[in-house]
Amino acid sequence: MERIFTAKTIFATIAAALFLVVKMLTIAGTIIGLIIHSLDVGLTGSLVLAGLASIPCLLASAVICRWAFDAETDPANQ
Repeated sequence: MERIFTAKTIFATIAAALFLVVKMLTIAGTIIGLIIHSLDVGLTGSLVLAGLASIPCLLASAVICRWAFDAETDPANQ
């Protein structure tokens, strides 16, 4: 069976991925902010912690987008 590519499935993929990625980034940003404020690190430490947290967030965002694409274009879900 072939994947279904219509405007509806593409927009649904974008909406689902964006919804989940924004939720994940909000939680990650809150946790990083709490760590930064509780450890009372300076600007350089804040940038280092944010940079270290951005790598897993980027990888998780890619996985979320792939899962959303697979879920929305699967013929069994239509």
